[in-house]
Amino acid sequence: MKQLGKTIITHLPDANPKGIRHISISYMDIQAQLIPRAYIHQAIRHDELNIPCLYFLLGKDENTIDKVYIGHSESFKDRIKSHQNTTSKEFFQEVLVFYSQSNSLNKADVIYLEHLAIALAINSQQYELSENRVKPNKNNLLPHQRDMVHHFFEDVKVLTEFIGHSLFRPKQQNIEGKQVFYIQARNAKASGIYDGNGFTVLA
Repeated sequence: MKQLGKTIITHLPDANPKGIRHISISYMDIQAQLIPRAYIHQAIRHDELNIPCLYFLLGKDENTIDKVYIGHSESFKDRIKSHQNTTSKEFFQEVLVFYSQSNSLNKADVIYLEHLAIALAINSQQYELSENRVKPNKNNLLPHQRDMVHHFFEDVKVLTEFIGHSLFRPKQQNIEGKQVFYIQARNAKASGIYDGNGFTVLA
């Protein structure tokens, strides 16, 4: 069956392309907010961030390597205040928050989402996750809840990639049928492929 397309809607509440972005998928329940650190005080004034959510703190470490902290909260407005006052979270420059437009996610759902996100991010090896010292257990959900959360997470992956963060894309690529580029300089050798995801250096 042919893969169906998706319509992604981006709303700039202040008409500022460098400010807060509200992102959603047409006809889906998921809502995302991409919030630059400098705009957090503005974003938390609104009640939609006072419900259960999954969130990613995104930035780079001291070696300019992509870094993320993955968390969940029943009230992002309260949780982000503690992160802003924590030295270990100084790395993040923006935060990506996911929640249900219909407020259909509960605490158990977002804990499960956090488990899925951390497990896949570790497996993809794209971002450094040293701040996620405690790996959440996969809590038990009823079958219909589990299916709903997995569907929601598929949309999380789409929107995360859409805004330019390849957090969940596997680092190792299948290079069959692709042109491989090689470079050699002194005692160093490297190879890589170029595709729709950009240039990927092969291990």
